[in-house]
Amino acid sequence: MKKLYIITFLCSLLFSMNVYAFVDNNDDKIAVSNFVSEIYPNLSAEEKEQITEKLYEEKYGNSNPTTFSDIPVEPYIQEEDPLYIAMMEKENYIVDLINKLGGSSTYESWEYNLDFLTEHLDKIKVLDDVNIEYVNSYIYDYTSLRESKKNPTKKVYTGPSLLANDYDYEAAISYARLYVIKYNPDYPDWTPYGGDCANFVSQCLYAGGKPMRGTDPNDALSWFSSGNTTDTNKVAGAWRDANMFRNYWQEYSTAYKQFDRGGIDTYNYT
Repeated sequence: MKKLYIITFLCSLLFSMNVYAFVDNNDDKIAVSNFVSEIYPNLSAEEKEQITEKLYEEKYGNSNPTTFSDIPVEPYIQEEDPLYIAMMEKENYIVDLINKLGGSSTYESWEYNLDFLTEHLDKIKVLDDVNIEYVNSYIYDYTSLRESKKNPTKKVYTGPSLLANDYDYEAAISYARLYVIKYNPDYPDWTPYGGDCANFVSQCLYAGGKPMRGTDPNDALSWFSSGNTTDTNKVAGAWRDANMFRNYWQEYSTAYKQFDRGGIDTYNYT
């Protein structure tokens, strides 16, 4: 039941690592220490210091990269996060709704829930006081998750190089620095609708030169954003939704690998 939240968290975590890695700071050690404290607040002071030393040495020193295999690093998910609370409100609503309609729903039975909602959608739409936004959102999110399960867990392209010579990494980084605090008003803010991490990372990739594609917002191979209003007809699901974002870039990537969770393996791979 936490899959969508964790995906969104990892999306934010991986991008945060990139943002922090390129911050210009007069005291680089402090910058690295602050990063470690923010990403791993549940670790002991000693463990944070160990990670800080190794990260600092890897980025600013001359040693070979370390695997951090001797450090027990676990990602931290704050259960009190408002996005998590909002997600659980929707999950609770859907489970209760299905059970009231004669179904047998639990949080974990998302595939059953998805099939039930899809099959009974016409009946649900005419119910009094139904939260159709929750219903549509649940169907959208878990349809995307079901589609993502069809992807292979690993992809490696061995043909001619597909690297885009015209992609400007520094432009993407500069965009992130500029708008990570002050939001770009040229784009809609999807925070009230479950989070904005995929939208922000899409903006950065576009600023670096990745081209928008398609016109159908529900097409898995469309990636675009038009205007600055939260209109789902003008912003592709792959642009703003973490699951669809992942599916889209798996399709257009040269290599990827699936991980069970965030942590050491994820860091070393990226």
